[in-house]
Amino acid sequence: MRGVDPTVLLEHHCADAWPALVDQPLGQWRLRAAGGFTGRANSALATGDPGIPVPEALRLAIGFADGHGIAPLAMAVLDSVTEKEIADAGWRMSAHDPGEPGVAVLTGGLAGLRDADPAGADLTGIDPTGTHPSGAIVRGTASEGWLALAEGGEPSAAALHVLTGGTTVGFGSMAVGGETVGVVRGAIVGDLLHISRLAVRADHRRRGLARTLLAALAGWALALGASRCVLQVADPNDAAMRLYVSLGCIEHHRYRYWSPAGA
Repeated sequence: MRGVDPTVLLEHHCADAWPALVDQPLGQWRLRAAGGFTGRANSALATGDPGIPVPEALRLAIGFADGHGIAPLAMAVLDSVTEKEIADAGWRMSAHDPGEPGVAVLTGGLAGLRDADPAGADLTGIDPTGTHPSGAIVRGTASEGWLALAEGGEPSAAALHVLTGGTTVGFGSMAVGGETVGVVRGAIVGDLLHISRLAVRADHRRRGLARTLLAALAGWALALGASRCVLQVADPNDAAMRLYVSLGCIEHHRYRYWSPAGA
C-alpha cells in the first residue's frame, strides 16, 4: 500500500495479524466478521479512504454486519478526519465512555524486548524445557493448555481461525508441572511482530513471567526476520501499559469503536 498514511498501514498490518473469517475490502476500509470473536475481527476498519462518501460506506458496513449476524461496528483512529465523519453521520461511540481515550496502539523495537528478560525472575517450578533458557517455548500450534489459559476454554471455529490463521504465528507458553501458567501470541507481518493474548495465571503473577514470555517471543520473531513490534492496550489497563512502556514501547495512536445510533 504505497503512499498510504503510516497509521493506516499499521492498522492494516494489525488486521492481517488478527485475520477475520470474512474480510471484504471497501477502498482502504475493510469489512470484517468472525462470529463475534473480538471487536477487531468483527468491525469495519474505518481507516483511510473508502472510495465512496463515508455515510454510504457506513450503510454498506451495516448491511455487511447484518449479513454476517454481527452488530454493526466501525473502528476508527481517535481524532481522525474519518472519526469526525462517522460522528457527523450520527454514529455514537460504542464500548467507550464519552471521555475515554480508547485503545492504545504501542510500537517498539524487538531487540529491547528480547533483552528485557529479567535475570531475577522467579522461575521456581518452571519446567526447564523449550528453546528459551527460562523454560519458555514458542510453538507453531496452540496447545490445549495455551487455549485454556488464553481463551478460558475451547474456542469456536471462528476464534480458532483468528488465532491461528493468515500469518506466521507463534504461541509462547511456560509450564509448571506440565500445567500451563503463562501464554502469549505473536504473529509476524513483514518485519512487524503483533503481540496479543499475554496472560499469566493469577497464582504465578508478579514473578517476572510476562517479561520472560515476551523475551522468548521476541527472540523467536527476530530469528524470522522481524525487527519491531506492535500491540494494543485497552483502557483501563494501567498494569499492561506500565509493562510495555518499561520495555521500550511508545504510544503510536489510539482508536475507538462506533455504532449506529439506536443499534
